[in-house]
Amino acid sequence: MRKFEAFAFKSELSIEGMFERLNRLGPWRWAQRDNDRYGDYLATRALPDYADPVYAFFRIFEPNRKGEYVFDIEYRSNEAGADVGWKDLVARINGQILPSIGARDVTPTENMS
Repeated sequence: MRKFEAFAFKSELSIEGMFERLNRLGPWRWAQRDNDRYGDYLATRALPDYADPVYAFFRIFEPNRKGEYVFDIEYRSNEAGADVGWKDLVARINGQILPSIGARDVTPTENMS
């Protein structure tokens, strides 16, 4: 299974503020990056709390033209239960990660991968 999803959101925090907060609260270690196409962004490789070998990569991009940040998700797993892992991961993002950075007006958007 390979899934891509993204959420647009607004936040009072800057990308640097999100970086500090996400690394302070965990559970994953985030890095600050930049590139010519996307500008400044945050990235982390994350694994769910269960033992399935999966690949999950998240990025948070600077505001788009609408003044919104984008939380970009790439998920891969060939294990049984990959659908459950995907749902758990998205629930954790929506229930813990986005609220921790003050995300508001969260809406689905196009994945940037």
